[in-house]
Amino acid sequence: MKSERSDLKSQISDSSSHATGFVAETVSERWAKYGLNVLLTTVLVVVLAFLVVWGAQRARSRADLTSSGSYSLKPQTVSVISDLKSPVKLVSSRGPRMTGGRCTNVPRPCSRRM
Repeated sequence: MKSERSDLKSQISDSSSHATGFVAETVSERWAKYGLNVLLTTVLVVVLAFLVVWGAQRARSRADLTSSGSYSLKPQTVSVISDLKSPVKLVSSRGPRMTGGRCTNVPRPCSRRM
């Protein structure tokens, strides 16, 4: 009985593969195809993530994404700053800051024109 079933199954699979031209993949072929697909997708995602982080670090720009604009200058402040005729010296009183691998505790003046 079992041999008749296996013969019948093999006849059905043989006749259907000849009729449609479809040949089933082997397990190793599927592993190669889908494994390579997963590997390439993973590499692509890692490379894209690296490029996004690298680009964000290179740009060094900031944007105020708060809904109320809490970290943006008001138009009046921008107007006052743009009307200044001489350089402005800013002194920070923040805590220690790491610059170039060493800690600088002394506030430094900034003589950058705004």
